[in-house]
Amino acid sequence: MLLFALLLVAQTADTTAADSSRRDIIYYGGKTAIFSNQKQEVVLLDSAWVRYHDMSVHSDSIHYDVKRHQLSAFKDVLFTSGSDNFTGELLVYDVDTRKGMMRTAYTHVENGFFRADEVWLVRERVLNARGASYTTCDLPHPHYAFYGPRTKLLMDDVAIAEPMVFKLFNTPILAVPFWMVPVASKRKSGFMPFKIGNSSTEGFYSKNIAYYLVINDYSDMTFYGDVMTKRGLQGRVEGVYVVTPFAQGNINGSYINEWDTRRRRYSVSAAHRSDRFFFDSQLDGKLELASDATYIPDYSEDQLEWLKPDLFSYGQITKSLRRVGSVTVLAQQKTEFSSHTRWADLPSVRLSVSQRPLFGGWNLSPSASFLHHTQDYLDSTNSTDTARTRALTGNAAVGISSPAYKIGPLGSATVSERVALAEGRKYYDDTLNLGQSPRSISSGFSANMDQRFLGTFGLTEAFTLTQSDNLRDSSPVKAAYSGSVTARATFYRVFGVTSFGMRGLLHTVTPTAALSYQPKVDSGPLFGRPHPFDPQVAQVNFGLGNTFQAKVDTAGTKRDLGTINFTTSYNLLDSVRSPRAGYLGTAHEVLNNLTPLRGVLSVRPLQSSNLNLSIDASAGFDFDSLDFRKDYSVATTFYLNRIGTDSARSGRGFQLSLNHTYIHGSSGSATHMITGNAALAVPGWKLTLTDFGYNFAQKQVANYGLMLTKDLHCWEAFAKLQKLGTRWSYDFEVRIKKLPDIKIGKGTFGSILPKIGE
Repeated sequence: MLLFALLLVAQTADTTAADSSRRDIIYYGGKTAIFSNQKQEVVLLDSAWVRYHDMSVHSDSIHYDVKRHQLSAFKDVLFTSGSDNFTGELLVYDVDTRKGMMRTAYTHVENGFFRADEVWLVRERVLNARGASYTTCDLPHPHYAFYGPRTKLLMDDVAIAEPMVFKLFNTPILAVPFWMVPVASKRKSGFMPFKIGNSSTEGFYSKNIAYYLVINDYSDMTFYGDVMTKRGLQGRVEGVYVVTPFAQGNINGSYINEWDTRRRRYSVSAAHRSDRFFFDSQLDGKLELASDATYIPDYSEDQLEWLKPDLFSYGQITKSLRRVGSVTVLAQQKTEFSSHTRWADLPSVRLSVSQRPLFGGWNLSPSASFLHHTQDYLDSTNSTDTARTRALTGNAAVGISSPAYKIGPLGSATVSERVALAEGRKYYDDTLNLGQSPRSISSGFSANMDQRFLGTFGLTEAFTLTQSDNLRDSSPVKAAYSGSVTARATFYRVFGVTSFGMRGLLHTVTPTAALSYQPKVDSGPLFGRPHPFDPQVAQVNFGLGNTFQAKVDTAGTKRDLGTINFTTSYNLLDSVRSPRAGYLGTAHEVLNNLTPLRGVLSVRPLQSSNLNLSIDASAGFDFDSLDFRKDYSVATTFYLNRIGTDSARSGRGFQLSLNHTYIHGSSGSATHMITGNAALAVPGWKLTLTDFGYNFAQKQVANYGLMLTKDLHCWEAFAKLQKLGTRWSYDFEVRIKKLPDIKIGKGTFGSILPKIGE
């Protein structure tokens, strides 16, 4: 059959005087075309189409009025305008005004589908609809829908229904006189889904009746209303703003005047951060307020909020000082309900000066800080002040450090010195306690040398001297000297292992030995009186590190398989001589000043997204008894996912996650637990064992949860049984997948269901 296309030159409706002769071209075609010169009409049959600018129509048949620029399309109509597509059974459209009407219209909107008996194209991307419905179910007869007899649809914006009826299997369930449903990919203002239910403490309720308001591209607010027949009306507000890179933050507030208790209760929380505050400073703050300690746990549905033990607020301004450093001013307050205390730092000021280069590569690093700290001890019944402490403390410090000096065969050396001053006042109920008010000076000197030999061996020497003096008493300066020498080596060996997916194994061994020495020092002027040959600490530390790496693919990708490390130390002081078993009557030195050899194992033999195994263990060997120590531990984590995602095994398989812990104490007590999760899935069903725990020592199940999930196409249903300690609870729910706030479950019938185990 001959396929042809005709061109029609037509005068457009929006011509201008500057170009009144401009004409646009309308393209049309079909397998059969009939042109009536008398009626000025073109009839296109069988695979008919018309295209004008970004508008196109495809249908079984199209009648086009050449004179009036109007077309009518019949059966299997596909209408496209820009990025919008509609299908229907009848279309009447005016090409000049770009207005029209479609019957039995259907289109896809953000995450859902829009259907209507009639749709009127009143202007670009704005529709009026009769008998319209919105759903996320893609079946010809959807499981649920939001139905509106009269609806206005702003494409990629919002659908406004008056009234709105929620239908389940085409049965009306809930109706409201007016509703706005956002159908945009971008943020748009509109009403949000709410939930209804019933509980013994709140009565029948309707929660999260919310309106989402988009203020601009950078901020929005959500207004909530909760209606509870026993508690009353609770209002809530949430606001978020993000103005990158200048500021970002949020604010949350709630208030209720409870009908049953006559109490007015509230909470306020806010957070803010400005990277470009006044004079290019950075502002960071947080605010938390509440009418009482139990308000947030009473109304929060978040378990973390149930356990919230305190309120914490702070504000901090940091100003960078060019080529100098930075200054930070901090004010903070914390209320701890459990201990009935409230403390505050108001203010806390810290000056950090960047390292200042001096001569020859030396650096100077000064700093200073001031703190005003108060602490109130509150009465547990009426939250009134019963005691207060107040402390004012100032600190100043300056440090100097050298560059790394090369000193020939001795390698490189660095030295540093830091001096700090502290001055303060401490008050108890506004009474000065001079005895506990600090006034001190301290200093610390350190020197280090480092040598490397043949790229394998290394040696490090370190020396430190610290001094401190309390200027409020007559005690002499306290000083401490310490020194250490550390030797290390690094050895490598490559093994040609080609099994278990490996293409070579690298073993790195790092033995270390370190001598630490600290002499006794008598307090005295300035440097004290050290006794170099009368040690207070003299100890040798030994270590042996083992690291394993493997190449696991043809590209030579390296993967860390694990480590095995051993450590022990030998105290050079206080050796003890006593008879050893088997040598009766003979004194032999025992090695009780040699600490047990400690081994720590951490390996990851299996590493992938679907299979993972890790083992961490530690144990010790006692040189004195020549036996293993009683304190040791093993922790194993295993994960396996065999639930298929390909077309052949989609939704079928099992998943297993296990954590095994065994800790044996030196007294003989042991903790032996296994925890984990498991799931078994078949198409449409999933059975999950959650939060499983078994105590081997007590031979009992500590807790568990069983959840059965059923896929209901656009819905999902679950039933859950949860045991925690001696308590257990149950729950069930049916909810829309893409609109999870719309659900029917235990909360809906809470007051008439048994509270077994709760």
